[in-house]
Amino acid sequence: MTFYTGLFSNREKAIILWLFVFLVWALLRRPIRISILRVLKALVQKPMIVSLVAMVAYVACAVTFLRMVNLWTVSLTKDTVLWTLGTAFVLLINVNKANEDSGFFGRILRDNLRFTVALQFVVARYTLNLPAEVLLVPVLAIATGVRAVSSTKTEYLPAKRLADGVLAAVAAVFIAVALHGIFRDYQTFARTDTLRAFLLPTVLMLIYLPFVYAVALYEAYECLFVNVDILLPDRHLARFAKRGIGSLCHMNLGKLNRFARESAKGFIGAKEEIDVLNVIRGFGKTTTTLPSP
Repeated sequence: MTFYTGLFSNREKAIILWLFVFLVWALLRRPIRISILRVLKALVQKPMIVSLVAMVAYVACAVTFLRMVNLWTVSLTKDTVLWTLGTAFVLLINVNKANEDSGFFGRILRDNLRFTVALQFVVARYTLNLPAEVLLVPVLAIATGVRAVSSTKTEYLPAKRLADGVLAAVAAVFIAVALHGIFRDYQTFARTDTLRAFLLPTVLMLIYLPFVYAVALYEAYECLFVNVDILLPDRHLARFAKRGIGSLCHMNLGKLNRFARESAKGFIGAKEEIDVLNVIRGFGKTTTTLPSP
């Protein structure tokens, strides 16, 4: 058992090793290799590059602020990079879900404030020796995959129970190892750097969510305005409708998405500005001042 103090813990080394093995296996298979190339091509498109640059710049500003208030040190560089490449990147890629799920941001906040987050942090700090971690990583991966697949149909229930048992057993081992390590050498764990490392993902998430919200809002407006241009071929009417929608929804993502689902189709057949205003005013009650025709 070791306490994570170096650049990579034994568990992270085991994960990196298996990822390398999987990557080599995937690249040797043409269909998978072609799929990977397609994903890479999608990532180098201008809109995605702009989004990624904006993401990195935003996280860099967040880190600068945290360092100014003594919540970030150079020792957290690796944790920050991994969080950016993992959590931040995945949220950016899936930002469209915020426009489909009204509880998207609330669920993210709840997930980051649960007790399991603290438990996962503690477990990640104490690891077994490298050979044991190398053996356990694929066991966890397979059990997780089996559980995900077996949850889809009732006839797979025995497989799900087996996977749940394996995951529970491994989790129990990890928790026992972590608790033993903490009680054996409490001073090593109870350090200021450990507290910073524990708070880092949650603090970064709280700072990052406004950026995700802004991206989701931009995409929602862009998608809706494209539809407005289609529904209203008259450019003057289209611009008028866009101003009206902006005055109605402002930065309210939920309201904007509801308007797109429920009222945008009302623009079909609109010939004059009053027709456009009637559609916008018909979307519930609002005290927002709308442009005059």
